[in-house]
Amino acid sequence: MIGTLVSRGGQQGLVATAVTKDLPHRNSVVTVGTPSIADLRLAVGMFCAAMGVLMLVAPHQFNWPAFAWLQGQLTWWGLGFLAAGVGLLVILTLLPWFGLKMLVHLCAGGLLLALAAGFVRTGVWSGL
Repeated sequence: MIGTLVSRGGQQGLVATAVTKDLPHRNSVVTVGTPSIADLRLAVGMFCAAMGVLMLVAPHQFNWPAFAWLQGQLTWWGLGFLAAGVGLLVILTLLPWFGLKMLVHLCAGGLLLALAAGFVRTGVWSGL
């Protein structure tokens, strides 16, 4: 069962009540907060790192028309995606100075826009 919880400070959050099959009389309440910028950095960082690793380890998976313009330099694109993904994950853990944060965000954003440009060029809006 999912409902809304309002805290004393006035903040709202989702509440999920789960009933286990073994103990139907015990309810556990899990509070799910609103996503933060750290969650977005984590998700995008993991996506970029995974794309980079896939480009380096399994380049044959990128033979689709949307990736045709990457084929000549797939190793460099893979290294770029891996570096951007690891950079976003490092920002979460080490909290570096502002200039490095901006550099990593611009690099990751540019790579994701380049990836989207390949999808737009071939008319594959879903990426599949």
